[in-house]
Amino acid sequence: MNLEKLGLKEGLLYEIIATTLNKKGKDITFNSAPMGIRVLENGFIEISPYLSTQTYRNLKENGLISLNLIENVFFYALTALKLENRSNFSGKLNEKLYESKEFNKENIESNLKKNNITKSFSIPYLKNSWGVIFCVAIEEKPIIKKDVLGSSNTAKFLLKPLLVEKIKESHKLINRAENIAIEIIILATRLKVAKKLNNKVMFEKILKEINKKIEYIKRFCKNEDVFKTIKHLQDFINIIKN
Repeated sequence: MNLEKLGLKEGLLYEIIATTLNKKGKDITFNSAPMGIRVLENGFIEISPYLSTQTYRNLKENGLISLNLIENVFFYALTALKLENRSNFSGKLNEKLYESKEFNKENIESNLKKNNITKSFSIPYLKNSWGVIFCVAIEEKPIIKKDVLGSSNTAKFLLKPLLVEKIKESHKLINRAENIAIEIIILATRLKVAKKLNNKVMFEKILKEINKKIEYIKRFCKNEDVFKTIKHLQDFINIIKN
């Protein structure tokens, strides 16, 4: 599959929104979450979700995933900052934002594992993506990630692209404010972990870094999507602080 038509280069890391399929009996729901991916030299892709995430559980169950290239940074905040019993922070997107791409198993040379897929299947994706990579997981390896908050169990999935689709032209250049907003989103997820671990020192350290970055953005940014993202972030932080 030619990933370069989406501008993706071998060996580099990219931030995308991963969409997976959750099946419970006859009920089917979609889950989206920001994830980092690495493009490998053989055309495969690596992704490493935490074992506690719905992305991991869905990949483990059926191996199907779409990697969505999204221009609007607000979607990263919506899908990353999740709190139980808070409708504004459910992480769930409206079903109208999704479509599905149909595939025929017989035409695909890959291991679809023991996922109960028969002749055909579909993979959901976000309609507002400018590019999508439809993939199947063909290998899983357990790994342990270490950072300032300690060790976490994750899994490294090797993804095989089934289809690379450019939905629309995108000439948007991610500006500094949007990059910083994504950095803050990642910090906010770590802030939640620090709160759960009752690590007050680390919580205050992360919070200080977040506030510093927010003030930096406010000084020069005029992007409405970034301001919306910052407001969502601040609401999230105010909830977990209390």
